[in-house]
Parts: sequence; C-alpha cells; structure tokens
Amino acid sequence: MATVESREERLARMPAYVAVFTGQAPTTGEIERFYSRHRLD
Repeated sequence: MATVESREERLARMPAYVAVFTGQAPTTGEIERFYSRHRLD
C-alpha cells in the first residue's frame, strides 16, 4: 500500500499511533515535548 502524506500529516497522527500500540493515550505534555523535538506547534 502506498500513501502520500506530508510529514506534518503523519506526525499529527502520532497520538493515535501511541494509543493503539501502547493502550494508553499520551499526555498533553508528552505530545508537546514530541512536537517541540520535531519542530511542530
């Protein structure tokens, strides 16, 4: 399966990926730290 999406679109899905794979949603602080490391606001 080939998908075309921007880096921003993919990284915006990160909280859902974390929840699916760990069974726990990331906290707001964890999401903010992730985005700051990857230069997303």
